[in-house]
Amino acid sequence: MTPDGGADTRASDSRVPRTRVVVGLGNPGPRYDGTRHNVGWWVLDRFAYDRDFEPFERSGKRLETSGEVDGRTIVLVKPRTYMNRSGLALTTLWKMDGFEVARDLLVVTDDANLDVGRVRFRPGGGTG
Repeated sequence: MTPDGGADTRASDSRVPRTRVVVGLGNPGPRYDGTRHNVGWWVLDRFAYDRDFEPFERSGKRLETSGEVDGRTIVLVKPRTYMNRSGLALTTLWKMDGFEVARDLLVVTDDANLDVGRVRFRPGGGTG
């Protein structure tokens, strides 16, 4: 239902993908606990907590949980590999029916080239 009381057709429209994947990058092990390298994991932990998602569970080389937000399934993924190897933990996600990386994936990571507290959304990768 929309805020004005009308039917919300977005969630039921078969053309609108229902699943989004949010990947929080981090580095495993006590050496990285409490460092900026794990900010992606922290963001996902907070998001999951605030929305009462189930606890993260191991799924291969990643931890994963999911829940509904505004009629869409949101899958939260924390690779259990070092950041530069995180793709190894995510390969099965690309095989989800109808999944398009550019449309359905959001990656949360630290960026030393940004001021503390600054957030940026962009469609591509690279430094800075």
